[in-house]
Amino acid sequence: LGETKVFVRQPQDVYALESLREVGVGKVVARIQRAWRRYSNRREWVILKRNMDKIYVKGGKERRSASVFRPFLGGSLNAKLVKEIPPLIEFDPISKAWTEHFSETGKKYYYNVITQITQWDKPVDLEPQRIMFAYKVQRVFNHQQGQCRMEYMVITDRAIHFIEKRKQMVVTPPTKPTKQNPKPDPPPAPYEETVWLLNKKLDIRLLRQLSVSKQADTYAVLHVYDAPTPYREIYKTPVGGKDQVCQWSQEKFGKADKKANCPACGLLMKQEFLSKGRPLPTLGYPQPVAVCANCERGEPLEAVEDVVISTPLKTEMVAMLRRLYRQVMGSKMPVTIDNNIPYQLAGESFQRTAVFQPAAGIDKPKLFVAEKQVVIHCPAGISQAEIARQQAERDAKAKAELEAHKKQLAEERKKEEEKEKEREEAHKKLVEERKRQKALDAERAAAEAEEAERVRREKQERARAAVAARSNK
Repeated sequence: LGETKVFVRQPQDVYALESLREVGVGKVVARIQRAWRRYSNRREWVILKRNMDKIYVKGGKERRSASVFRPFLGGSLNAKLVKEIPPLIEFDPISKAWTEHFSETGKKYYYNVITQITQWDKPVDLEPQRIMFAYKVQRVFNHQQGQCRMEYMVITDRAIHFIEKRKQMVVTPPTKPTKQNPKPDPPPAPYEETVWLLNKKLDIRLLRQLSVSKQADTYAVLHVYDAPTPYREIYKTPVGGKDQVCQWSQEKFGKADKKANCPACGLLMKQEFLSKGRPLPTLGYPQPVAVCANCERGEPLEAVEDVVISTPLKTEMVAMLRRLYRQVMGSKMPVTIDNNIPYQLAGESFQRTAVFQPAAGIDKPKLFVAEKQVVIHCPAGISQAEIARQQAERDAKAKAELEAHKKQLAEERKKEEEKEKEREEAHKKLVEERKRQKALDAERAAAEAEEAERVRREKQERARAAVAARSNK
């Protein structure tokens, strides 16, 4: 170890240092990226929360302490859920039918085998959807009896999905004996499997309004425009013609094969592949119809209508929808704050009303049913004066913590400077000691050289004297 350089004796050490540097640089870059993402997400969350606070104050809404002072916890995404649900939210038979091709000049173009549309620009449907919000909610699915169901609300940059996680028992029927197999093996024991069901899907462009009450509750109402039925065109491959191929199995039809179109995706296939019966309310089939395996879980089970949900992250959800709607539509999403919120269900000619009433002695909202109404009793919230007082206390505490942190940093910096001075003094002493030792070594070498020169001269003098004495004789 020199003053300005490090000397390595073995080349293997250099290779080891380079490997450690590559690993260390990757870790440092990943840490910086995580810190920046967290900072940018928190900055965005603070802006959205401030805007919602202004809307709530203007509308005279009471607040829950947990909603006002909830810290930023890294976003509203369930990582495990995000890994398991993409097949449901990415299902779209029209977008999956796009394929890439190249013209004679080498220019890329796109062709849809279902709609038979050709275009140069890359279709928007091929872009993957971004999941912006994924969290548990309680959704009112039976408004006559006031029944709620726990579902996962997944908001992407295109639609809002309500997905249910359900466990069902799978029972395999026994195999019938035949002449070739008179004693078939018994069926396996029943087992339980987990399935994901897409109960409702709302396009972002269909959102009309968001409504919340003036009480300190966790409910919100999503209002939508009337969606056309079917909400998308279904291009059915004509039945008939020669040399037709089953678009499901890619096999030619036999003479005895019955042909049919899937009512959801329109693909022409053998009728035996249409074995999954389920309703398609958004496509005009309220009663169960036979569909292919791909469309069994891709289409929503319920029609497009207004939605009443409850979630502790109501403010974050509303803020996210407002920002997303502005990005997609270029205009602001109106937010209504009222204790009587009318909403419309599909297939009903009258409007229902969500009535919010304050109630004493409860710590969370409770839902009841009345004629054409859902009545929600809400706990007492905190006043604006209390919010200001608590915010002042939190600001004072944060300021004190910041001052303490600055003081601690100053002390650590001072200690580090003292240590640095000690290291510099020790290094100076070491350099001076080396210089002194080097000077002593130089003086010792000079003295030894001088002594050797004196001895050499004395030997020469004695030799001259001996020669002179011999010559005198």
